[in-house]
Amino acid sequence: VEWVVRGKGRVCMNGEEHALSKGSLFCYGPETLHEIETDASRPLVKHFVSFVGKSARKLLHSAALLPGVVTQASPRLDLAWIFDSLRRDGEPGDKLASANCKALLRYLLIKLASTPSTPNSENAGAYATFVRCDEYLVENAHFLASLAELAEKCAIDETYLCRLYRRFSGETPYQRLRRLKMNLAADVLIASESSIREVASQFGFADPFHFSRMFKSVFGVAPSEFRLLQ
Repeated sequence: VEWVVRGKGRVCMNGEEHALSKGSLFCYGPETLHEIETDASRPLVKHFVSFVGKSARKLLHSAALLPGVVTQASPRLDLAWIFDSLRRDGEPGDKLASANCKALLRYLLIKLASTPSTPNSENAGAYATFVRCDEYLVENAHFLASLAELAEKCAIDETYLCRLYRRFSGETPYQRLRRLKMNLAADVLIASESSIREVASQFGFADPFHFSRMFKSVFGVAPSEFRLLQ
């Protein structure tokens, strides 16, 4: 199962060609001849998950996904969170990786089955503004300090920004920023020997205790415990 985050390209499956863009969702199995090409000027960035087993086809059908067919799913932020969790929880050496990933896969397919299509033309203007703001947020989460700063950088009213996120993502821009920051911080904790204070400072937290509380609110454990679990 592949889901396009941004960029453009095409996929040819069983001789049929389909254009790919942000939100494109498609799947294929071993019997599906496929070829994926990316646009050189706007390269494809995709999330994907591969799985096998006797119930694999049944899982796809439960999510209304047919091999060889391309659909368009709204780029809900919870989908990106599940893909991120699959990547993180599937790290080799984790005794619980298999069980975690099985649960996340089923959760992902349930979400895909209930994910609405891209908003219609009536909502196109508001949706385009949301996408522009969220792309800026994703690219600059490391440096953004507050919701007010995000609204200023995107040149829109803070209240309207919150309304857009509730409408198209199901979470607030603050929740989105917090989760992105903590995901990035988790990567640093795993890949480096920096102290908790140093990692907190790196992500704009003068108070390491505030950073630890926020980290625990996202991952359920403190940064020091998280590092020991890896």
